[in-house]
Amino acid sequence: MFKPVSTLRLALVLLAWLCSASVVQAKCGALASCKVAGGSYHIAFPPGHDASKPYPAVVALHSWGGTGAGLLSSGRMVKKLLAKGYVVVAPEGLRRREGAGNSWEISPATARRNDPAFILAVTEDAVKRFNLKRSSLLLAGFSVGGSMVHMTACAAPGAFKGYAPVSGNFWIPYPARCGGGVNMLHSHGRSDTTMPLAGRRIGSGLKQGNLNVSLNMWAKANGCAAADIKTSGGGIARQNWSGCNRGSVALDFYPGGHSVPKAWADRVIAWFETK
Repeated sequence: MFKPVSTLRLALVLLAWLCSASVVQAKCGALASCKVAGGSYHIAFPPGHDASKPYPAVVALHSWGGTGAGLLSSGRMVKKLLAKGYVVVAPEGLRRREGAGNSWEISPATARRNDPAFILAVTEDAVKRFNLKRSSLLLAGFSVGGSMVHMTACAAPGAFKGYAPVSGNFWIPYPARCGGGVNMLHSHGRSDTTMPLAGRRIGSGLKQGNLNVSLNMWAKANGCAAADIKTSGGGIARQNWSGCNRGSVALDFYPGGHSVPKAWADRVIAWFETK
């Protein structure tokens, strides 16, 4: 027979349910977003993750029209990073003014948000909330996400141990100057026509920068010798700028166009772990 529930007992049941619901809502990760001032991010953990131990992390910036959640579900690259024991943090760009997906505010004159400051806020929140190893943080990004890596490195050269943009460069106008001490590994496809090495003007009036100019800006900031990028060869080739007083500048050229190469995760983590 059904027994009526007392008012007190019902209140306690409801309170317990509300508390458990708030705990569920407070959790965030690959599927549920983590909220910070100005936006949100998603996060994924390596197999066997132990929250009591500090982990190295890659803060990964999605491309034009992408999302943080979409980046974490993108497959091979993220799986490799997780398998290597890295937490992957994926901040969300702002919703595009036109079209689907999100992007980054690459033009300071029209920016709706200071994205380098937002990326630093995401990183600080994730470090504290998820016990990340502050001395082992890598900022990476693809395409416009790679451009934002350059911009963030310029604004906050000491915030990350390494910066690893892929097929994304400064836009014009270039920054007046950037701080030094940056470990920079830029990766690019030789036949990239979306963000070509020489840069290009796009329909909105924005103009992509020249990669050689950008990397020599980093060479100057780090006290390295200026150099012209070497485009010869058909396989994967690395060029290191010489004579750096602090930090480092390197370029990985890959066969192919505008994409994240299959070998990227292995090569960038091997480079990062020597810094």
